[in-house]
Amino acid sequence: MRQSEICCIVVRTLLAATMSAGLLLPLAASAESSGFELTPFVAQRVGGSFEDSDSGTKYDLDSSSSYGFLLGMPWESNSQLELYYSKQSTDLDDAGFISGGDKIGIDLDTLQIGGSVFLEPRGKVIPFFSGTFGGTRIKPDGPGTKSDTFFSASLGGGWKYFPTDKFGLRLEGRFIGVLIDSNSKIFCASGPGGSGCIINSSGDVLWQFEAQAGVIFRF
Repeated sequence: MRQSEICCIVVRTLLAATMSAGLLLPLAASAESSGFELTPFVAQRVGGSFEDSDSGTKYDLDSSSSYGFLLGMPWESNSQLELYYSKQSTDLDDAGFISGGDKIGIDLDTLQIGGSVFLEPRGKVIPFFSGTFGGTRIKPDGPGTKSDTFFSASLGGGWKYFPTDKFGLRLEGRFIGVLIDSNSKIFCASGPGGSGCIINSSGDVLWQFEAQAGVIFRF
């Protein structure tokens, strides 16, 4: 089975599981969405490490800020479909073969689709759980460097607060897992002086946590 077919099956399964969870949760209730929601957010992301299978060396990502947006579409009375995008610019420790120092800049771009299930509103506050699946592109900074794209998924939860029908706030914590392909070389660079790769991966999951704060616009 091709990777594209596997991706489609997993996406459909994740969406079905996320939406079905609303029927199983005893507190799931009647938080109706009045329309589409656009939520630009800023965040702080922590965690993430890679291990080279040849040397056993561990490379850690520095904690840093991130930003992005969520686009929500009404689904049922207690759920919505969502498109999630987030970008993080950070540093990878002990990666001097490209930069000549002990760090190299790394960009992570994540694009996923999934949804949120709402729980019983508490006044103007709506608790929720979320789940998404898609891909993450990892790109080192520097001339001649090569980007890599991997499957990724996230699970989170938080609160929405709506002082008006068209404007709100969203606070969320989200765990993000990036599935690194086995037996692949990542963070590679080439140039006049030759070429090389930092890490030879044996297959692992890059785990990170992102704390988000965003402004909701309903339309």
